[in-house]
Amino acid sequence: MRSVDHLLRPDERIRLVSREHGVVLVGAFIRATLTLVVVGGLTYELAGVRSMGVLPTAVAVLAGVIAVLALTRLCRRVGRWHGRRLVVTDRKLILVSGTLGRRVTALPLAAIDQVEVRRVRALGPRCGAVMITVGGRRSALFGLRRLPHPERMMGLIMTLAADARSHARAVQLDELYAADSSVVPAPAWRSRA
Repeated sequence: MRSVDHLLRPDERIRLVSREHGVVLVGAFIRATLTLVVVGGLTYELAGVRSMGVLPTAVAVLAGVIAVLALTRLCRRVGRWHGRRLVVTDRKLILVSGTLGRRVTALPLAAIDQVEVRRVRALGPRCGAVMITVGGRRSALFGLRRLPHPERMMGLIMTLAADARSHARAVQLDELYAADSSVVPAPAWRSRA
C-alpha cells in the first residue's frame, strides 16, 4: 500500500489490509433510497398538474436539489468507508483514513495488553469489534465496531503481538549486553552480523 509504505521498516511486512464490513453502509443507502422515492413521487405527482403557476416548477427544482444532495451525501459516505483501511503489519496496527487528505494512526503491537472480540448479534457471526486493552484502557480497535471476521483478526493480532513483545525483549537484551559488554559477554545464541 503506497500510503503506508513510508511508515514501514525495511524488514516489516504487511499481513492484512481490511476495512469495516459493508453493512455499515446500509443506513446511508436506505436514507438515500427513501429520499429519492419521496422526491420522485412528488415530482411525478407534480408532472400531472396543468397549472401555469410558478409553484410546480419551484417544487420540482427543490426536489431535484434534494435528490442531488441525497446522492452527494451517499457518495461521501461510501468514499469515507472506502478510504478507511486497517493495515496489520508484523510490528504495528495502522489506520489510514481519508480520500483527499490522508490521516494515519499507528499502534505498536508490543503495546497491546489484551485482545477480545465483541460481536454485533444482529449482524451475524461475521461482523464485530476487536476490543484491545492498551495501558489499562479498553476500547474498540481504532473505533472500528463492524470489522469482518473479528475472530480471525483477533487471532492474527494476538500472535503478532506476542511475537512483537518477544522481539522487543530480545532487542532490549542485545542493547543491554552491547552497552555493558565488558562485564557480561554477548550471548552465544545471538548471532552478531
